[in-house]
Amino acid sequence: MSKSLKDIVPPHLQQKALDSIPALSHFIVKKGKEYFYSAEGKRHLEDMLDDFFKERGKLINLIQLFIWKRKVN
Repeated sequence: MSKSLKDIVPPHLQQKALDSIPALSHFIVKKGKEYFYSAEGKRHLEDMLDDFFKERGKLINLIQLFIWKRKVN
Protein backbone atom coordinates (compact mmCIF):
# COMPACT_ATOMS: atom_id res chain seq x y z
CA MET A 1 0.00 0.00 0.00
CA SER A 2 1.45 3.36 -0.98
CA LYS A 3 0.87 6.51 1.04
CA SER A 4 0.83 10.04 -0.19
CA LEU A 5 3.24 12.61 1.15
CA LYS A 6 0.30 14.33 2.81
CA ASP A 7 -0.33 11.16 4.87
CA ILE A 8 3.29 10.92 5.99
CA VAL A 9 4.31 14.54 6.69
CA PRO A 10 2.89 16.07 9.89
CA PRO A 11 0.47 19.00 9.40
CA HIS A 12 2.81 21.55 11.02
CA LEU A 13 5.56 20.67 8.52
CA GLN A 14 3.08 20.82 5.65
CA GLN A 15 2.12 24.34 6.75
CA LYS A 16 5.76 25.34 7.09
CA ALA A 17 6.39 24.14 3.52
CA LEU A 18 3.36 26.07 2.23
CA ASP A 19 4.49 29.21 4.07
CA SER A 20 7.93 29.01 2.47
CA ILE A 21 6.62 28.93 -1.12
CA PRO A 22 6.68 32.74 -1.68
CA ALA A 23 10.28 33.05 -0.46
CA LEU A 24 11.33 30.01 -2.46
CA SER A 25 9.71 31.28 -5.65
CA HIS A 26 11.38 34.68 -5.17
CA PHE A 27 14.74 32.93 -4.70
CA ILE A 28 14.27 30.84 -7.88
CA VAL A 29 13.35 33.90 -9.97
CA LYS A 30 16.29 35.87 -8.57
CA LYS A 31 18.76 33.07 -9.36
CA GLY A 32 17.25 32.63 -12.83
CA LYS A 33 17.69 36.33 -13.59
CA GLU A 34 21.26 36.27 -12.32
CA TYR A 35 22.05 33.27 -14.52
CA PHE A 36 20.47 34.58 -17.73
CA TYR A 37 22.09 38.00 -17.28
CA SER A 38 25.50 36.36 -16.88
CA ALA A 39 27.76 35.72 -19.89
CA GLU A 40 27.28 31.96 -19.54
CA GLY A 41 23.52 32.32 -19.26
CA LYS A 42 23.28 34.57 -22.30
CA ARG A 43 25.40 32.12 -24.29
CA HIS A 44 23.23 29.20 -23.16
CA LEU A 45 20.02 31.05 -24.07
CA GLU A 46 21.43 31.93 -27.50
CA ASP A 47 22.34 28.27 -28.06
CA MET A 48 18.86 27.13 -27.05
CA LEU A 49 17.23 29.66 -29.40
CA ASP A 50 19.55 28.68 -32.26
CA ASP A 51 18.67 25.01 -31.75
CA PHE A 52 14.96 25.83 -31.61
CA PHE A 53 15.03 27.77 -34.87
CA LYS A 54 17.18 25.16 -36.61
CA GLU A 55 14.65 22.45 -35.71
CA ARG A 56 11.73 24.69 -36.62
CA GLY A 57 13.34 25.43 -39.97
CA LYS A 58 13.70 21.70 -40.66
CA LEU A 59 10.02 21.18 -39.87
CA ILE A 60 8.95 24.07 -42.10
CA ASN A 61 11.13 22.76 -44.95
CA LEU A 62 9.59 19.31 -44.54
CA ILE A 63 6.06 20.74 -44.66
CA GLN A 64 6.94 22.83 -47.73
CA LEU A 65 8.34 19.73 -49.41
CA PHE A 66 5.08 17.85 -48.85
CA ILE A 67 2.99 20.80 -50.06
CA TRP A 68 5.16 21.23 -53.15
CA LYS A 69 4.90 17.50 -53.99
CA ARG A 70 1.09 17.62 -53.65
CA LYS A 71 0.92 20.58 -56.05
CA VAL A 72 3.13 18.78 -58.59
CA ASN A 73 1.10 15.55 -58.48
